[in-house]
Amino acid sequence: MKNNKLKPTVKTALVYTLAATSTAAIAYAKSKNTENKFVLDVKKVDSDTVKVSLDNIEDIPKALQFSLKLDGIVLKEQDGKPVIKDLINPAKSDKIITDYTYNKENNTIDVLITAQDSIPKTGNEIDVFELDIQATENNKSRKYSIKDEEKSEYKYVSNTNKEYVRSVSVKNEELTLNTNPTVKMKEGKSYIEITEGETIQLTEEVLKEKGLEIKDDENDKITLEVKDASDKKITSFKGTEEGIYDLYITAKDDFGGESKTLNVQLKVNASTVGPTITRNGKALEDVTINAGQAFNLMDSVKAVDVNGNTVNVSVSSDKELNLDTEQDTTYKITYSATDSRGRKTEKSINLTVKGNKAPVIEGVKNHTLKVGDSFDPKAGVTVTDEDVEKYYNENIDKYKKKAGANAKHILFESEDEALAAKAKIDSGETTFDALFEQYKGNASGKFPKAEDLGYVENDKENFDTDFLAGFKQLKEGEISAPVKSSFGYHIIKVEGVQAEDTTTPLDEVKDSIKSTLETDKKKEVYNSTLEQWKKDLKVKTYENRL
Repeated sequence: MKNNKLKPTVKTALVYTLAATSTAAIAYAKSKNTENKFVLDVKKVDSDTVKVSLDNIEDIPKALQFSLKLDGIVLKEQDGKPVIKDLINPAKSDKIITDYTYNKENNTIDVLITAQDSIPKTGNEIDVFELDIQATENNKSRKYSIKDEEKSEYKYVSNTNKEYVRSVSVKNEELTLNTNPTVKMKEGKSYIEITEGETIQLTEEVLKEKGLEIKDDENDKITLEVKDASDKKITSFKGTEEGIYDLYITAKDDFGGESKTLNVQLKVNASTVGPTITRNGKALEDVTINAGQAFNLMDSVKAVDVNGNTVNVSVSSDKELNLDTEQDTTYKITYSATDSRGRKTEKSINLTVKGNKAPVIEGVKNHTLKVGDSFDPKAGVTVTDEDVEKYYNENIDKYKKKAGANAKHILFESEDEALAAKAKIDSGETTFDALFEQYKGNASGKFPKAEDLGYVENDKENFDTDFLAGFKQLKEGEISAPVKSSFGYHIIKVEGVQAEDTTTPLDEVKDSIKSTLETDKKKEVYNSTLEQWKKDLKVKTYENRL
């Protein structure tokens, strides 16, 4: 390695040799080829090392001279000397003399080489030296270049005494002074672990939590690139089946630095969790119904395993079901589901059937009637606040309203017809309401059709799923683009949009409930009194004469 200038006597001899060679070339056959350019080839070895080569040297050289200009970088020093690794004469042979003079003030390197026989080259390229570099104090971008010194000639003399003087072009004019990031697993961590059915997001934050170490000396912003075994870029991984899977992780910084790709094994452990059983997408809950009310134990009940696959559900009761009992009765209902790996889930709920008890009528007293008196058996019937609240709670489903909207739609047979109609609406040529009125009288089976669907719930059962998907995205008063369903192409208009499920408060329906209960109780009193009178008066009814 030559880190400093040659002694003046040596340099003088070197210059003399080059000059003498040039003179000889002139005496015999001077050949200056200026048509082809030399190529100054700068290659990045690592983050702070570059290799400088000179290309397009066709003849065999024995003397070489040129200069470099460093822009954005300076040479590192060791023991007060610039670090230049000689690639032409690393063994310091006496047959080759190299002189690399670094001018720190001008940030230039003068190159002068002479050989007894020839300067070694590969093809038409000479590898001159490697430079240890660092950014200048004012270089914030970390970009730098190594270029020719404009005031210097690029020339060489061949072993047949031909002199070549040429202009020069620079290859890889701009490089980045940057340390590549690194990725590895923490000590003691050889793989990443998740559980079957779990999905892992392959972000820097998550992977660090799982044991990945990412390092960048400059603390640059890092972007992770993760690929699977098929070389496909992925951002998440779902463990659908237990086993060992390969991930290939590369870290990249904003300055083009890139880590070596790390092969990380992802271990998916078998899950011990059984299927999840739900009703209408929610956890199973206790149910209370009134006697005589229909209730399907399996209605909207679904079970899925940890991977989201549907699993069969069975149901059992601790005693024989009677949904029309006179007394309040509670049943223990047990749902069971087992997945393909034998993992079982059981969930029990209470089903309470409110008995159809004989009514207790308050406020009714015995009456003694005289001939000519009138009697109202419904007089004095009262309904308490407790009665109202009880009715409200037992019939709460009546007062629930699911998310949805009032919907009207026009159904077209083809997409082109639907698009044409929507274009007319958008341009103002017509309106949705006008088209609706035009088509609502069309007979069944004739297109277009116009229908008022009333209030449609977003998750309404037995509705076309494609229609609902387009319908529930609409805002108040909005008219949809054509929505394809199994029936054709719909243009939908919504009003009265309700974004969330609601329940009407008791206060808003209290009077209505009270009126209903009073009517029911008065009717019960009337019927009961009438039956008693029939018995007392020994009234006989002939069914065949009615």
